[in-house]
Amino acid sequence: MRELLRELGVNLPDLIAGFCGGVANAFVMGNKNPWAVVGSVIVGAMMANYAGAALGERLGLSPGFASFLTGLCAMVLCQGALETARKWKMIQQKREDR
Repeated sequence: MRELLRELGVNLPDLIAGFCGGVANAFVMGNKNPWAVVGSVIVGAMMANYAGAALGERLGLSPGFASFLTGLCAMVLCQGALETARKWKMIQQKREDR
């Protein structure tokens, strides 16, 4: 099982820390909508799994704490990434229109 998770790029400690960060985010934000809570937890876990270690290294944080913070802030990070991608796309379209 560990080999399968490793092949998929899943780091269980980061995934669990992100899951906990997503749960904390749902409580802090006062989400009552079950889909919002589930979304927060899933996005928190996935972001922490794939980005937590890199952010931790960049900020000089321990891996577990970095993954928890990534899970806690995951929705904001995702929204920022999507907004950046939209702006980049608009800039590219303006360049093509010239």
